[in-house]
Amino acid sequence: MNKIFTSGTVDSGKNILWRLLDGHSSIVSNCTHSNLGYFILNDNCKKFFLRERAAFDKQADAFIPMCKISYSTGEVASVDIGSFLYGLYSFSSYRLLNSWAKGSCLFVHMREGSIEKFPFIFDINGFEKTLEKKMFSGEGVFTEEEVLDAIYSSYIQNIGNKASSDNSDNKTYFVDTLPNGIDSSITVAEKVPGAKIIIMIRDIESLLYANAIRNMGYLGKVKVDSATFKKILFSQKEFEKKISIFYHKAAKLKTSENIIFVNFNDLILDTENIMKKLAKFIGIEYEPILASPSINGKVINSDKHQIIGSINDDPYKHLSEADMDLLKYIVHGFNKQYSFFKNFSILLRAIKWRMLRRLVIRAGQLLKITLPRNFYLKIRKIYKERVM
Repeated sequence: MNKIFTSGTVDSGKNILWRLLDGHSSIVSNCTHSNLGYFILNDNCKKFFLRERAAFDKQADAFIPMCKISYSTGEVASVDIGSFLYGLYSFSSYRLLNSWAKGSCLFVHMREGSIEKFPFIFDINGFEKTLEKKMFSGEGVFTEEEVLDAIYSSYIQNIGNKASSDNSDNKTYFVDTLPNGIDSSITVAEKVPGAKIIIMIRDIESLLYANAIRNMGYLGKVKVDSATFKKILFSQKEFEKKISIFYHKAAKLKTSENIIFVNFNDLILDTENIMKKLAKFIGIEYEPILASPSINGKVINSDKHQIIGSINDDPYKHLSEADMDLLKYIVHGFNKQYSFFKNFSILLRAIKWRMLRRLVIRAGQLLKITLPRNFYLKIRKIYKERVM
């Protein structure tokens, strides 16, 4: 099984990328962002499979379906079918795939704050039976990559109707998503060296803006000109740190011939050329459907759902010039092309929206631990009424 992994930060375009790859005649894309196969590479899952078990507990192994997983470190785990499925449920989002399969539908976030339903035919019981037959019908010993092969081939054999299942031999490439961040890409590069990894990158300003929209979406309707949105947008210190770490670590992967970086803007605005480039990288013939987002090989209605051709969460379109200047200052510091007075005015806004807010939060934390609870709650209530 030829393995393709899509990687990136939150809102970097992984979902769009795997929708584009989905339609190729040789490719099957995992329908959910479930890390379906990656769970077996997860160190926490490995620790669970290698956990110490009581001697009397092991006596039952002779009577239940078992397999062995051999790790590159030389360790070998004896895993029963129940523990394997527990690992699948615990260290991936397999439960989401299970729910969607039994509901015969899947749900896609076309943009923040909206969700669309699509038909989805997947035999989840057949998937588990196929997996059991491949891995637990004898005394097989499987490497981590061979477990991936079993999972992905079982998925392909149980997706769609009978006709598509009969055509499963043509599907020799599987696209899976990785957890947000760069560490999972590093793990795949080390443990599955033949896999192709596509890492999505995006300018930090756009990531901050998209993440702010996501966070405000949890609170209700997104209003980018509101004070609430600006508080969220300009105070993402921890997220900025994560992005910085992501790019620092990602830079070390640029020498690998099996890893390619794709710019989000290029993918959305120059889709055909980027997908031709990716087809060559993966080693498949280019097919026109690669330039059209699809689900299970069926092209998504572009009139109703515009995924490519226009960037829905572009800060340069939706923010005022002053807010965009402040966002750039947060990311890059003073703009050398601006005058001292303009830079100083931007700094004052940064103090208002960012530094002063952090100071208030720290002060609140201090008051919480030093004042009596009732007195602290009264002060907090007054502050919310007058400021928020």
